[in-house]
Amino acid sequence: MPRGREKDRKTRKKHRKNVDRMKGLVKARRAAAKKVKRG
Repeated sequence: MPRGREKDRKTRKKHRKNVDRMKGLVKARRAAAKKVKRG
């Protein structure tokens, strides 16, 4: 098992991907909410 810095780097990469995906979801949700409010 990788430990120390190696493990940290891998988890960080995964975390970054997750963050990007969450940001995308939030953006989409906000856009949808705006549309609903205006309608």
